[in-house]
Order: sequence, then C-alpha cells, then structure tokens
Amino acid sequence: MTVYRCTASGAFASGLTWSFRQHFNSTSSIATVSADWSAHLVTWWTDGTNGMQGIYPTGTTFDLSTVAALSGVPFREGAKLEQTHSLAGALSTDSLPEQSCIVVSLRAAEVGRKNRGRIHYPAPAEDKVTGGVLNSTESTHVSTATNVLYAAMRAAGHDPVIYNSHVSKVPSVDPVVQTLKSIATEEIDRNIRTQRRRTRKRRPLYV
Repeated sequence: MTVYRCTASGAFASGLTWSFRQHFNSTSSIATVSADWSAHLVTWWTDGTNGMQGIYPTGTTFDLSTVAALSGVPFREGAKLEQTHSLAGALSTDSLPEQSCIVVSLRAAEVGRKNRGRIHYPAPAEDKVTGGVLNSTESTHVSTATNVLYAAMRAAGHDPVIYNSHVSKVPSVDPVVQTLKSIATEEIDRNIRTQRRRTRKRRPLYV
C-alpha cells in the first residue's frame, strides 16, 4: 500500500489561488491514482446536476490536479504527477472575498480530534449565501458533489485517510505518528468560514 497526497487547485478572478488536498491509501500505481483523481475531479466540477461550477463565478477556475507518492517518517513527497485543467465557474455574479471558504469536515469512525480532518473549498458566489450561511439548495448540491467524489475514489480502490503527524500527549491514544485512519463521512458546514492563509501574503495597499 502507498499513501498518496492528492491536490486540487485553481484561481480567483483577482489572481489569488485556492487549493485543497486529500490523502489516499492505495495499492494502485501513481499513474492510476492520478488518472482517477483527475477524472473524478472533473466530474466533481462539471456534473450537470451537482457540479461545483454551479456555485462559482466565471472568474473562479479549477486549473490543476496533482498526485504525489509519500514515504518515510515524517512523510515526504517522492514521485509526483500533474494534470492540467481549464475549467471555470458558471455564474456571472461576483465571488465572496477570497478568504471566505466552505469547510468540509472529514470524520473517521472513532471520536476525538485526532480522528477528524478538513478541507477548504473556494469562496462561492455572493448570491449563494444568505447571512453568512450557504443556502439550503446549494448546501445539498455541495454535499452531493463531495460525497460522489469520495465514493468514486473509494470504488476505484483508493481509501481516503487522515493521519496524526505528532505523537499524542496521551500515550494510549495514537502513540505512533502517521497512523492512518479511514474517513467514514464527509460533512459540509453551511456557515461560511475564513481561511486567512489565502490572503495573508498580500502586500499592504496604503492610502
């Protein structure tokens, strides 16, 4: 089995970038995982009923998917493959600020902080949010797209996982780093959150 770091990335109309990543444990070659990740991400973005492009403005794009094989302790990237894409959102409305994001909570079967993870989707269009909360129809839309993406990767033999990168302070709990835990569920937080690392490298513009 090999652990792969799979990433999706793109850009906003401003030129700032967005990205998220997910780790998978698989017996397949890096070429197979890359082909599957790329194909399923394209469906995740373009599906006519639940494609993610339906909540994003045309200025928000999905440009690149990567897969890297990991090894060692701590994990280090080895071989890496990239697939380019030229896919844009479908809406003419404006985007929320780039630091806004939709959070996907990833949960293993066990409880506790070390059994949870998260990924951050790009900021959606303004009219998909009311009072800082993703509208109900769009919430179902995003949830379906996410579940289909993960289900497709599982069906292809790639198990989505999270892992602890540090030894627990409680010796009986995850005492070994990089203990892989299969993700059991993916849940969408309807509250729009803030991911400041997307904008913290912007230089000040004083007036």
